[in-house]
Amino acid sequence: MANSFGIQIIHSRWVYLFILISIAVGADFALFGISWTRWQINLLGWPEVVAGLDKWGRIVAGFVLIALPFIISIAILHPYFGKYYFFGFYSRLALLWCLALTGMFCLRIIWKDLSWLASLGISVMILAVLFRMTVIFSSVNDYPFAHTWSEVSRYYGASLFFGQRLYGGEFPLPLLHPAWDLLLTPPFMFGNLPLWAHRLWQALLQVGLTSALGLAVVKCFGVNGRLNVWYTAGWAFLYLLQGPILIQLLVCALIVVVGARPVRFWRTTLIVLAASVWAGLCRINWFPVPALIASGIYLLEIPVMNPKRWLTYIWKPFFWFGLGTLAAVASNVFYRRWSGNGNGGTFTSSLTSDLLWYRLLPNPTYPHGVLLDLLLVSIPMILIIVLVLRQERGAFHPIRLAGILGILLVLCAGGVVVSAKIGGGADLHNMDAFLILLMLVGGYIFFGHFTPEAGISRRAPLEFSFVRSLLLILAVTVPVLATLPQGIPLFTWDQSRVDSALAVIKDRAETVSAQGGEVLFISQRQLLALKMVDVPLVPEYEQDFLMEMVMSHNRIYLDQFQADLRAQRFAMIVADNQNIHYYGKTGVFGEENDLWVQEVSIPMLCYYYPVSQPGDLGIALFVPREEGCK
Repeated sequence: MANSFGIQIIHSRWVYLFILISIAVGADFALFGISWTRWQINLLGWPEVVAGLDKWGRIVAGFVLIALPFIISIAILHPYFGKYYFFGFYSRLALLWCLALTGMFCLRIIWKDLSWLASLGISVMILAVLFRMTVIFSSVNDYPFAHTWSEVSRYYGASLFFGQRLYGGEFPLPLLHPAWDLLLTPPFMFGNLPLWAHRLWQALLQVGLTSALGLAVVKCFGVNGRLNVWYTAGWAFLYLLQGPILIQLLVCALIVVVGARPVRFWRTTLIVLAASVWAGLCRINWFPVPALIASGIYLLEIPVMNPKRWLTYIWKPFFWFGLGTLAAVASNVFYRRWSGNGNGGTFTSSLTSDLLWYRLLPNPTYPHGVLLDLLLVSIPMILIIVLVLRQERGAFHPIRLAGILGILLVLCAGGVVVSAKIGGGADLHNMDAFLILLMLVGGYIFFGHFTPEAGISRRAPLEFSFVRSLLLILAVTVPVLATLPQGIPLFTWDQSRVDSALAVIKDRAETVSAQGGEVLFISQRQLLALKMVDVPLVPEYEQDFLMEMVMSHNRIYLDQFQADLRAQRFAMIVADNQNIHYYGKTGVFGEENDLWVQEVSIPMLCYYYPVSQPGDLGIALFVPREEGCK
């Protein structure tokens, strides 16, 4: 590995790091050996001596505790250290473990009433949560171009709500993710803010909404004690980011979790309606989700009371399901017509997309596979539910159990199908609704906040204290470990080269526009939204939307796009580099690439050629060929 980076360990300063690691490993083995000898009592007694330090020791421990999250974040995200020292999972795990042990001692020095195990758990949680937050905010910078395929396309979508001010006219509003785009509109209300401000706002939304939902579910669980509340909220924060849950969907769940009160039917009905209207602007598979989450809470909190009249018990969840789904559909139809898009390119494009079932198993796009990682993140909650219900026999009427299990299975099956859709299957974000409800069910049952049937006495949870402790450790460990692969070394760039590339794009685009030609920005439309390039907006064929039409085989849309290319309608096109390579199942997002090549790259290169690739940043400027393909 070292040789692959051109590093000769024996003949460089790296030998000192090698010696340091060797000493640390040797010390570990020596301590392990001593623990089996008669000196083990002295060995095990020194931590208590450290924990008994006086006032100045507590002050030092406080400063060290504050520094630890900065240390792990700098080590992993630093452009040099993160690349060469802490890029792999096990090196990050070793770093986390060392810092967590240090934090454990600091906490024990500061709060002497804490046990060693509790101190270790709190230390791990502090490090994992703050590191994960740092990773989210690490994307905030003023780099003017997209970091990844669609990293900045949402900002263009948000800008369309201010079309008159920004583009001098009214244009169709976004269709793919309008709820997401709506959440990103506030920065546009304060004038022409730089790109870093928009990235900062999105990061604040991700952290803020995820934290808010975490605190809301903790309140549902009835957790007592300030320390327990914040610890459980930190765990919920990490748990939700395992997907991750997209910000617009967090709003749906947050409305229901905060507002639903199953004992108050009409209040819950209004909450379901409000959340469903928002869901109608999100994703088609989320249309029934607010009602299903509210129904899950109802089944957990409301006992059957009279088993002979079970129909009077279950009609409320069915009513919410029907009403919520209709409200989401109505919201979707209303927005589609109001947005100015007509009947074309609706949210239902996903219904005509290919299903790639192999992506549920390990594959190049997702090395772990959806099912394996889903099983891993679900096991702690499932075990908690099974073991506690085994202890609390009779606490739930079979109708309640069937309802909860049925909703979980429906959401799981729906998430699996959506994950298999082309364009997805690279993480667990399509399992979002299932993960949220599983967290709610597991938390209600673990903390004993559910309502048992009448006449059923609840057993003391201490009967299974050892098992519960193991489950708690497992439930904490999985999301913490899922945090470690997150984050890559901070993105750096050559400012002079970027400025030069931006100047080339601006000069060529504005010159062509001044001569009366149309300039189509397929990608990098944030340059138009933030006035870094001043040319009239051509609303058609934005990269994300064009990719969606490619994946859904929308022939009407694609035929029009290719007809415009043949007619050489555009005097210049700004797009990512177009390469003719087919990958199939062997490449990351191979099928998506192949469809794009067939429907976009080949037709574009047939009638246009790249006249410039400014700065070699993956962006190209295309102009019409004198002769197209025969």
